[in-house]
Amino acid sequence: MQKFLWILFLALPLFVLGQDKKPDASLDWERFFMPGVGYSSFIPQQNIDSLGLFHGINAQIVIFSIGSSDKYSPGYLRIEGRYSQLGSSKKGGENLSYWGFSFLGSFERGIRRHFMVPYYGLELGGISRSSAEQGFQFSPILGCNIYQAERFLVHIQAQYPYVNNKEFDQYSGLQLQAGVSVAVW
Repeated sequence: MQKFLWILFLALPLFVLGQDKKPDASLDWERFFMPGVGYSSFIPQQNIDSLGLFHGINAQIVIFSIGSSDKYSPGYLRIEGRYSQLGSSKKGGENLSYWGFSFLGSFERGIRRHFMVPYYGLELGGISRSSAEQGFQFSPILGCNIYQAERFLVHIQAQYPYVNNKEFDQYSGLQLQAGVSVAVW
């Protein structure tokens, strides 16, 4: 065991030096208008027995996305719009529609990889239900780009929508989403 610790201690500087390589040019990019699709699930905070779980597809468009390997700028920024149509798991339950614009950024600077890039952000938008009532919602977001490149993006994220309308208090809860976006031009 002691030999293993000495080897690890002596080899550790070599691992650290490996992180100081010159960035790959494919890590610096900016892209506009990447359409995408995804799947969302929503777990209400209150009345889950009467409301049920909500799930369905969403359409999204990445309006602007940038990746940077520079040490002094955020490693990743994204602005996107999203529309989700979610149906209840309860028979005869209501449908929910979420829409919003998200502003997302990386926790890290100088990202030098394409895989597993964590991010945070905020979504501002609205919610409506099948009874034609509407409300404003904002959601803090935590997510991870499973794979990001100039022309392709796969991500997962969790968000917690806060709704400002008393009629919609029961529709605050955890929303989980997975999506894929592709640059087509």
